[in-house]
Amino acid sequence: ETSGSFTRCQIDGNSTDSIYTFTFLNESVSDNPTTTYNWNWGDGTTTDRVGTSTETHEYKEFGVKNLVITATNPTTNCSATFTQSIINEKFPSASLSIPPSQVNICDQQDVTIDNNSKNATSYTWVWGDGDTTFTDKKEPTSHTFTLTEEQYCQVTTALGIELQVLLIAKNSCFTHTNTSPLNVRPKPKPTFTTPTDMICKTSATSTHDITFTPSTCPDRTIQGFPTILEFEFGDPTSGNNTKKINPNKPLTANHTYTDAGVYIINLKGTNNCGVGTFSDTINILEPAVASFTNGDASKTSADCANAGTADFTPQSDCGPFTICLLYTS
Repeated sequence: ETSGSFTRCQIDGNSTDSIYTFTFLNESVSDNPTTTYNWNWGDGTTTDRVGTSTETHEYKEFGVKNLVITATNPTTNCSATFTQSIINEKFPSASLSIPPSQVNICDQQDVTIDNNSKNATSYTWVWGDGDTTFTDKKEPTSHTFTLTEEQYCQVTTALGIELQVLLIAKNSCFTHTNTSPLNVRPKPKPTFTTPTDMICKTSATSTHDITFTPSTCPDRTIQGFPTILEFEFGDPTSGNNTKKINPNKPLTANHTYTDAGVYIINLKGTNNCGVGTFSDTINILEPAVASFTNGDASKTSADCANAGTADFTPQSDCGPFTICLLYTS
């Protein structure tokens, strides 16, 4: 093993004084005074000695070198090694650059950011959207920015949500950080509500006018970043199956259904960053009919004239309906 100062850290990140002389004391223990020691300084040079000694070595470059000492007993030819990191570094400078064309982006968009840091050996990117990237490479780094649903509804301007991209640059001596802002805008997340999801027709010819109340995040009326909503009511035979709602129009939509059935309603929101969709269903049921078997499984009755004692089977999920009983005893 050795003893001595193994670290030199310079506060001046612009220093050109990379040359530094380290002094080491070999404190290895061997029962053979002719044990040889090979000093591999980690910079491409070596020194061989017989017995322990005090050594000095001049390192000419900044960085971290691994000093490896190998002790060999010439009598037994047994050997052992010891490794020590030698640190000669200066203050790092974290620096990042976002291309101007990518400062304002849409959600789920890739951005490549330049790493212009100096004197660092490892980097941590904290993207501002909950994700983090670790790397030891000083190179442009790409990330896909993703907003949360909560952030979608926090957008109040055409620029969207401002995220701070943080770069942490480190070496064995120091840590330095830097940030740069980036604006992310979301595509719409629309939804809608209805008074009910199941309606019973009152007669075979009855119609039902249903009001849909839509909403979307971000707000559809943001100046410079509007959202257009468009309903598809799932009723193509009606001749009035769609409705577009512009940002300056009331936020409601009505549709009249005439036939029973299950209707799939689609809502599409469109803004400068893309399209978002939402779907739901409405079930319109046939009117209730009181119909039941009268002792003969092949016959049914919808009135009281032919009613008898039997199992009763309503022909609709809707109600109310009437069941007639014939008292026979």
